Amino acid sequence: PKGKKEEVDLSELVELRGTLRASFEKAGLKAPTVTPFIIKAISMAMGKHPIVNSKFNATNDSYKMFGAHNVSVAIDTPNGLVVPTIKNCEALSVVEIQQELMRLQQLAATNKLQPNDLTGGTVSISNVGVIGGTYVKAILFDGQAAIIALGRIQRVPKYVKGDKLEPREVMHVAVSADHRHLDGATVARFMTDLRMYLENPGLMLTQMR
Repeated sequence: PKGKKEEVDLSELVELRGTLRASFEKAGLKAPTVTPFIIKAISMAMGKHPIVNSKFNATNDSYKMFGAHNVSVAIDTPNGLVVPTIKNCEALSVVEIQQELMRLQQLAATNKLQPNDLTGGTVSISNVGVIGGTYVKAILFDGQAAIIALGRIQRVPKYVKGDKLEPREVMHVAVSADHRHLDGATVARFMTDLRMYLENPGLMLTQMR
């Protein structure tokens, strides 16, 4: 597989999450982490580039695209790495994705995932940032056309609006793709849209179904 890596400025998304966290805590609820927003942004970007949500069949040299955005999420547990699936992300809100992610994490931690939790994935994410990683080149999983690897969020000084230096919340995002049917130009366009949504969460919210 070949891939593409981008530096993504999550400052506005982190700020939005902070605002939402205060509101959620007042209501006695757990606010979404950054990860559900990223999963939703991936789903929305795949809506523009549906071939990313596909699998290649080497037997007859063909590929199949899927309507459902079933995102496989790599989770590190005391019993090893497991990859359960959040199904139909295209139809879920950020809060619903957070709830399903928490359910899967709890089941994974107690080794109680069911076969249905572990099957049906059409695209994957690997969040190495939660264990401190910054860069990664992820390996394709289960015949899927793409896997998106997420580094940790780092606060770094960046020039914005000309010569003004500000601290910004930056994450490295890398996409590994099966280039037998998913070409580099399509991966680049997918990454551009994913970055647009992550760096402009207000725009993402206005286009969210």
